[in-house]
Amino acid sequence: MKNLYTVMAVVVLVALATYVLIFEREPIDPAKPSPGASATSAPILLLTLKKAELQKIEVDQNAPARSVVLEQKSGKWLVDGQVADLNLIDPLLNSLEYWQAANVLEPTLNPAQAGTFKLEPPELILRLSLVNGQSHSFKIGSRTPTNSGFYLIKEGDPALYLAYINIPEELIKLLEQPPLAKTAK
Repeated sequence: MKNLYTVMAVVVLVALATYVLIFEREPIDPAKPSPGASATSAPILLLTLKKAELQKIEVDQNAPARSVVLEQKSGKWLVDGQVADLNLIDPLLNSLEYWQAANVLEPTLNPAQAGTFKLEPPELILRLSLVNGQSHSFKIGSRTPTNSGFYLIKEGDPALYLAYINIPEELIKLLEQPPLAKTAK
């Protein structure tokens, strides 16, 4: 009888993990509607750009206090002044080209509630500088209770967004293991 409960628990766990990996992890392809959504529902865009337009990516983490700066100079990406491994940062650069949110949780976030979502002070701050002089800034708060996303606010936008986990996780990985190019010995 215990074996039956164990098998049932494993089946439920696999089903939940499959759901998260398929429906919660990656942004939706804008060319096709998401499963269960009407064909007229539009994606919620946080950012659209071409990765060639990016000049600088700055990431600051609150606790533990860490920061990293990626900067494009002379066609190469540098991490805190050292040559970066493009293979390690390319997934982040590609994701930033068409960054979508999973949902708008609040059209206008009450500033007093920002601490509830760990947005004041934020867990992460992402600042993007473009070659044309424009910039974008995002405050990324805590993970949702189900770990399906992160709370996020965009500078100049009063809304509270639910961001997919892919970009915030890439930023955390960037802080933990800066993508430095391997030098030949």
